[in-house]
Amino acid sequence: IARVETQVITTTRANHARDDVMNLPDISSYDGFVVVGGDGMFQELVTGLLEHQPPLSSSIPVGVIPAGSTDTVAFTTSTTNHPYTHAIQIICGANKPLDMVKVTVDGSKVRFISNFIGYGFYGEVIRKSEKLRFLGPPRYDAAGTQTVLQHKSWPVVVSLRLPSSYSSEHSSNPQDSSAKWNTFSTRVLSLSFANIPCVCDKAPNGAFPEASMNDGSVQVVVIKSTGRVRFVYHLSRIPRGKGTQFRFPFIETHKT
Repeated sequence: IARVETQVITTTRANHARDDVMNLPDISSYDGFVVVGGDGMFQELVTGLLEHQPPLSSSIPVGVIPAGSTDTVAFTTSTTNHPYTHAIQIICGANKPLDMVKVTVDGSKVRFISNFIGYGFYGEVIRKSEKLRFLGPPRYDAAGTQTVLQHKSWPVVVSLRLPSSYSSEHSSNPQDSSAKWNTFSTRVLSLSFANIPCVCDKAPNGAFPEASMNDGSVQVVVIKSTGRVRFVYHLSRIPRGKGTQFRFPFIETHKT
């Protein structure tokens, strides 16, 4: 109906989309790419584009028709995860820039992140939920409940580049000559770096409301070790959102 010529690839394994896109011989012949899936599938596709050799000489639009469990990229870019709405927006050429985060591990291993990086609580929830995929979307609730009951904390050393006159509401510009590295060590229940607000059904105002899609910054949330009841109270505030979930003495937020 829309008279758009397409080539459809059905993925059958993890990283299938990344590998296929990364190895396309003539990527410049495509006007754009569309992924049907969730945040993980979107991240695979974009990673394939960013790791393509030779590197892309120009930008290529990427669309997402949401079919995942949380669909934070779809919600954040379009305020809805309705697949028909996203399909119409793609056909009409709706376009929004979106930052990606590059993560280097041990100096060589590279990952690209489209929504957030979680260490501690959120990292454990994601890791455990992968083993519970047979449950569908409720797997996150099951994994989260298990992780809350275990109530583990982890030691971390964090280095952030912050302005010399810093407040938690002050964002830093990497090109700002006054920005200085600030390093601290503590024990955390959770450490998160978000480059989009991560809007979803469970967080209609965003799990990280100070994060922006395309301003070159990330919101850093440090949740220090505290009692289980206070941590659960923090989690219970996320659906109400608007930043109230971070108004606790054991939580620090930075934008850098």
